[in-house]
Amino acid sequence: MTNKANRNIFSKQNKNEKLSVIIAAAGPSKGMKVKKLKSIFSLESGKTIVERQIDLIHYHYPKADIVIVGGFDYDKLREKTRKCQVRLVENNRYAKTNVMESVKIGLDACLESPILIMHGDLVFGTHLLANITTKTSSVLVDENNPRLKKTEVGVNQHDGYITSMVYGIKEKWGQMAYLRDKEVGMLRDIVVSQDVSKWFLHDCINHIIDEGGKIAANCQHSTSLVDVDSYHDIRKIGAKI
Repeated sequence: MTNKANRNIFSKQNKNEKLSVIIAAAGPSKGMKVKKLKSIFSLESGKTIVERQIDLIHYHYPKADIVIVGGFDYDKLREKTRKCQVRLVENNRYAKTNVMESVKIGLDACLESPILIMHGDLVFGTHLLANITTKTSSVLVDENNPRLKKTEVGVNQHDGYITSMVYGIKEKWGQMAYLRDKEVGMLRDIVVSQDVSKWFLHDCINHIIDEGGKIAANCQHSTSLVDVDSYHDIRKIGAKI
């Protein structure tokens, strides 16, 4: 939990600030008999997961520049987002790479810093993004959320800052990272100097921390956040989120 000394870094930011958002949505589902692009699953509202993400980003950050990185079912993703105020770029190596390849491609297209990075299969509550931008780089820590699986990546922290991101930790990473200033520069250096094609996003965050970057734990309690792996997860969400 964030201590008093660090609370000032989580005060509300100017919602009119320029913000780049990368939504990594290139890979298909792996836990289904038939491969599907999870970001275009339809919710009870009739909108897809990615359309809902876009709506909520623009609600909280009207000037955000949103870059979606697609791959699998790219044409379907393009059709679902053609009326949205976003830019779509393609990761044509999605079948042989991991999420950091999509992040790298998204970075090349980003116009502004700071940058918010999220996975394209996240369904979250209306207010989760309200304080996702902070005065320093941070990652979302979703405390005590029964919707997040025990197998998800967890976070170790000390004095409000992340020390490592590993599996088997009770406090879970909400699969969103907000990077600014020094840490954005470090991210750009890493994707140029390292072969990150097989990395997960948390691998890169750990590398930034190991190299001296400071990334705060943006702790939110009992948020409505689901990492969608199947249609069963969609049914569990229903209209409650």
